Amino acid sequence: MRYLPLGGLAAVMLAGHPAPAATILVDPTLSQETPASVRSLTAAVDRAREIRKDAPDEPIAIELVSGVHRVDRIISLTRAESGVPGTPFVIRGAADGSTSVLGSVAAPTRPVAEADLAAAPDVAPALLGKALVVDLKDLGLPGDRKLRPRGAYVGTPDSAFELVQNGRRFRPARWPDEGYWSEATATADPDGYRVTVPPEHAAAWARDPNTLLAGYFVSDWAYETVPILPGEPDGDSLRIGRFQAPLDLREDMPFRIAAVNAIAALDQPGEYYLDAAADRAIFLPLDPGAPVEVAVTKSIFAVNGSNNLLIEKLELANTLGDVVAFTGGDDITLRDCGIRNTGSRGVMVEGSRRLTVERCVVADTAETGITVYSGDRPSLGRGDVVIANSAVVRFGQDSPTYRPGVELHGVGNTLRGSYLAHGPHSAVVLGGNDHRVENNEIEDVLRETNDAGAIYMGRDWTMRGNVITGNYLHDIGWGAPEQAFVTGVYFDDQFSGVELTRNVFVRVHRAVVLGGGRDHLIKNNVFLWTRRPAIHFDDRGLNWQKDMTAGGQLRQNLDAMPYATEPWKSRYPELVNILDDELGVPKGNRIIGNAAFGKPLLEFTDPAIRSYLTEEGNIELPADTPPVKSDDDGELVNNVIKLNDTLKGLSLDLAERRRIMQDMIYFKLLD
Repeated sequence: MRYLPLGGLAAVMLAGHPAPAATILVDPTLSQETPASVRSLTAAVDRAREIRKDAPDEPIAIELVSGVHRVDRIISLTRAESGVPGTPFVIRGAADGSTSVLGSVAAPTRPVAEADLAAAPDVAPALLGKALVVDLKDLGLPGDRKLRPRGAYVGTPDSAFELVQNGRRFRPARWPDEGYWSEATATADPDGYRVTVPPEHAAAWARDPNTLLAGYFVSDWAYETVPILPGEPDGDSLRIGRFQAPLDLREDMPFRIAAVNAIAALDQPGEYYLDAAADRAIFLPLDPGAPVEVAVTKSIFAVNGSNNLLIEKLELANTLGDVVAFTGGDDITLRDCGIRNTGSRGVMVEGSRRLTVERCVVADTAETGITVYSGDRPSLGRGDVVIANSAVVRFGQDSPTYRPGVELHGVGNTLRGSYLAHGPHSAVVLGGNDHRVENNEIEDVLRETNDAGAIYMGRDWTMRGNVITGNYLHDIGWGAPEQAFVTGVYFDDQFSGVELTRNVFVRVHRAVVLGGGRDHLIKNNVFLWTRRPAIHFDDRGLNWQKDMTAGGQLRQNLDAMPYATEPWKSRYPELVNILDDELGVPKGNRIIGNAAFGKPLLEFTDPAIRSYLTEEGNIELPADTPPVKSDDDGELVNNVIKLNDTLKGLSLDLAERRRIMQDMIYFKLLD
């Protein structure tokens, strides 16, 4: 299938590097292999290793022809598969982006029979003649086929089963089809909990060992799937196992629950029911006549210590685990690639430095889109991982909380010029120091959660130096209830020391939450049509979070870093004497040159805490204010122009963005 990420950018060719001396062609249709041409990517990597034995410094390129290439095991790239500065080791698809590498096999199917539905005969009338079956015994899948647990506190390295048709990833059958049942109650039980469910479903769910109960049992930001324990229901009450979340059962809010992988819920095209004991999947096809793919390998590439590596112009798809995983290695580029349909993450980076993900599309991931751990916090050594000019969409599909589009951990990593959208929770999660989130567009996230931010960071005084600038956040939490705590940028639990500048927020429920932290600079941002006042400011470190401030996690995180020694002492001087500087007081925050249209700029849990802020040159205008073009507002106008220029650089369809900017900001700057 042809894959042209971001408007044909996949056709951009590598420039500035000498042509490799050894080129290995991969063509699955070859009738006979030669030293320079092989049938599979696995064979090409083996051939490259043979070349390196005799010529350790030989430049090598593996080039895959247009079309579909399949792998049935992980392609491991080690230090032996390295280039040299200026001449990388290259793995490249066709210039037009039409090369696909799939971790799946084309699976035979058959119509569902009554025998397949013997355990649930009541569903047979709805499925016979419509549903199909994939028998999994002979497909070579690793491990068992029992549906994997998911959730915010659950580490799920891979999926038990992944089904794809026409490039679209299937999901387990679910009740209800959308949203959650919110009338559940729960009580403690010796082996876990008892949860009430709709009476009409209790018996079927209790008797089906393949069905999981899912939902928000402990918090609005902690989704989890839980096994239903064997045994008959007690009326409308089911026994479930213990949570992996280290939190107590919530008592002050209603539960939201759903059944996952329930045979009676198999009613939508694109859904499957996985029967682990029978080793088969029953599914409703998206296209009854089209072939289906079943993932058989955990990853496409596992890169372990390779340096000076370039992977480009490939569609990489259909895996049980991370599509591409980088561990160690420096000076790596993943460029002009489509990465999608995975039971875990799209891209995982752990310990690699100077790695760039550029002009890629990451889509349809069960867990996080791109995860980065790079840089050393104690020494403040930078990772310099850059994600640029890419799109990350439809992430967190199976674990819908704390599985963002992009998460950056460590020191000195960047998310730039990218588009993040269509996720149930955060678009970006930051942990660490000196990261930059700049010139991105974020929309349609935080779909089913509360107490969360589209860009989120929390519970640390030491994770300073982060910069969030030039971003465009819009249509986030706009349909949430008035009292919801859904926000564009969330500095949670006394997170401190961030620069938030030149961002535009349009139709965001709450634009910014400054949750008790200190030393933030919030400058030259534009807030349009927020449902609540644009910036929420509180002093939680002096009241309900006082114990955490005095000796809890915040203090533990502080003690874990050498904050009073170099280079920390020079880089973050506010930290040196923090223990003697009114702990918990949200001091040092500056709110400068911002503009709020339609709602007030600030709201406070207590008006008295406003004295902790420094406020200069902010503008508040009601919704019916006429166009603002005076010299006094020139800085605001210039900021909007700069943001629009940033959006043009994304190579996206900007018709809707331009309409919003014209209608909402009043400035005719976009012609």
